[in-house]
Amino acid sequence: MNIADHPDRYATRIEDVVGKRLLSNIGFNKPICLRELDAPLAIKRGSGVTILYRYGGLTVTAKGMAKENGSEGARIKVTNVDSKQTVMCKVVDSRTVEVMSGIE
Repeated sequence: MNIADHPDRYATRIEDVVGKRLLSNIGFNKPICLRELDAPLAIKRGSGVTILYRYGGLTVTAKGMAKENGSEGARIKVTNVDSKQTVMCKVVDSRTVEVMSGIE
């Protein structure tokens, strides 16, 4: 297959694939389609996380448990360990999520 005809569709540089995960199996000597690549998971379902809630100058933290997998910037459900309430959060890093405000 000549991928030069579709350089925007297939990985042609090492930077296109390093640090990413493949969403499906590919055959030997087959080109990697860019839509088959995704950011690596930062948080796995069941992981303990720190929940941040910010309002104005106030920041509150709580212990939480991820209910879904998520990469940085992704929105996932997280359950507060103490209150047992589940909230929608944005993944900040591998240990931290931030409660999503209603306006975004």
